[in-house]
Amino acid sequence: MVQRLKKIKEWNNVDKKKFHNEILPTNQPAILKGLVSDWPSVSRAKESNQSIVEYMINFEQGLQTTALISPPEVKGRFDYQPDMKRFNFERSNQPLRKMLEDLINLAKIANPPAFSIQGIDVEQHFIGFSAENKQSLLEQTENARAWIGNRTTTRTHYDHVDNLACVVAGHRKFTLFPPEQVSNLYVGPLLSTPAGPSVSLVDLAEPDLVKYPKFENALSNALEAELEPGDAIYIPYFWWHNVESLDEFNILVNYWWNQGNTSSDIPYQCLLQSMLSIPQLPAYKRKIWRKFFDHYVFQLDGSPGEHLPDDLQDIVTSLSPEHKEKMKKMISASLLQ
Repeated sequence: MVQRLKKIKEWNNVDKKKFHNEILPTNQPAILKGLVSDWPSVSRAKESNQSIVEYMINFEQGLQTTALISPPEVKGRFDYQPDMKRFNFERSNQPLRKMLEDLINLAKIANPPAFSIQGIDVEQHFIGFSAENKQSLLEQTENARAWIGNRTTTRTHYDHVDNLACVVAGHRKFTLFPPEQVSNLYVGPLLSTPAGPSVSLVDLAEPDLVKYPKFENALSNALEAELEPGDAIYIPYFWWHNVESLDEFNILVNYWWNQGNTSSDIPYQCLLQSMLSIPQLPAYKRKIWRKFFDHYVFQLDGSPGEHLPDDLQDIVTSLSPEHKEKMKKMISASLLQ
C-alpha cells in the first residue's frame, strides 16, 4: 500500500486513571506504549520463540483447538475464494501443545503455510497465565483471548465491543478505520464470513481502486501503527481494524468489554431484523422509517418522550424491568410468526 497513513496517537505511562479519564472519553484509538512490558510472557518472548512456547506450554491444559491453515501462495491472507462461497483456508483441529510446537518448526521454513489459532479462551486453555500476566486497566471484561500464529493478515473487520489488545510476542501492524467508513470498505457477506465478523473485501496490501474506488476515501481517514512486544492498543467500539502479524511467531492477548448496559449482540440482531423488512419497502416508505429511527432510536433531536410525564410507564419514557421483559417476549413472539 503506497499511501502514507496518519499514525494512531501514542500514550505513555498509562494507568487506570489516565485510561478512563483521558483516553476512553476521546472514543479514539490509542497505542499504550509498554503497557504490559512487565509481563513474564513478554520477557520470555523477547528471549526467543522457543522460550515463549515453553512458557505457554507450562499453562497448557492438553486440550484440542482449531487453527486456520492456508497454503503459502495466499501470503497469509485468510480470505474468500473467487466465487465468495468458499474460503482459501482449511480448519484443523489438533492438540494445542502440538500446534505450538508446529509453529516453532514452521518458523524454520522459508515459505511456510499460514497458520493461525484465533481467539481461544485463555482461562480455559492456559490456566494460570492471567494470574501471572495481569492487565491493570479494566475490571470487568470477557475472558482474555489468545491469538497465536505466524505471518498472517486478519482482514479489515469490526468488533461490536471495545477492545484492549496486548502484544506478547512478535510485531503487529494495525490499520484502523472509523465506523462511518462502512460504505467505503466494500464489506462482504454478513452471514458467511472467514472467522466471525464481516470483513472488507479490499486487500489492504494491494488495494484495487478501480474495482473499489470509494476505498480511497476510507484510506484518507485511516490510522495505522506498528506494535512491539509489551505494547497494547485500545480499539473503540465498531472501529474497523486490519491486523498484520509481521514475524514468524506472534502472540496477542486481548480483552473485550461492553461499556453499555445492553448486550452487545442485541443491536446487531436488530439490524439483521430490519434488513429483512425495511429494504423491501418502496423508497418513500424507507424515508419515513428513517425519520422514525432517527427520532425514536437514534434520538437525534433529543429524547422523544421529554414532553411526557416522567413517571409514565412507556418505552419512550421509562419501563420497569417487568414491563421490559413483557415487551421482549411480545416482540420475540411476533418475529416468529
